[in-house]
Amino acid sequence: MSGCTALVLQQVQYLSSLGMAVDVFSERPDTSAIEAAGGRVIRLRRLPGPRYWARRSFARRVANRTSNAGYQMVIGHGDLLQQDCLFVHNLVEWERELVGRGGQQSADSLDRFHRLMYSQEQYRALIVTSSLAAAELENRYGLDSQRIHIAYPGYDPARFSIAHRDALRPPTRRELGAGDHFLIGFVTSGNFPIRGADILVDTIARLPESLQRRIRVLAVGSAGNLSLMRKLFESRNLPELLIGREKIA
Repeated sequence: MSGCTALVLQQVQYLSSLGMAVDVFSERPDTSAIEAAGGRVIRLRRLPGPRYWARRSFARRVANRTSNAGYQMVIGHGDLLQQDCLFVHNLVEWERELVGRGGQQSADSLDRFHRLMYSQEQYRALIVTSSLAAAELENRYGLDSQRIHIAYPGYDPARFSIAHRDALRPPTRRELGAGDHFLIGFVTSGNFPIRGADILVDTIARLPESLQRRIRVLAVGSAGNLSLMRKLFESRNLPELLIGREKIA
């Protein structure tokens, strides 16, 4: 389950618990999970053709349905052009630039759609998960900072506290098999290649063997991404450096 999907289900569950009726528009919904969270699924047909125009079509169809049905609040996650609350999970082009690949896929359908979404600014509030993302949206797209809000979904200060670090570190490292190695975290539910997984492995491969032996990489993500990461390490004859986990409880 991606971070976006998990957040949508949390929102459905929370709003439903307040007595609100929640409809989820999707082309490929997890119907059982949505209904278990208290929502109702409205499935839209996935259209063939270029993904950019399929995204535009989805946004138009949702806008038509929500405006005609009198919804009191519309929440989007980067797939609508008209909404009350817009949740931004990733800044695709910025991520590519940070790993030295900006402009290589500038015609990507998601990036192109998001540029249109930001240029129209048809939202009341835009919610991001870091101050870095907020600043980048202001600088890159000239968005109104007064409508940008920062939230940390899933963050529990009682659980994720620096005060617990010294007590939790030894047993956690033992469970992972990290020992006393220098541990590098590569944690994302998203696309590993876009986030520079190959760059990380290539960098480690350039180090002296004496330093390589002291390193372990904890990669947390989907099974498909972990399989890709495993092949990258194997191609460099460094499979023992990888610690892969689909989920950390």
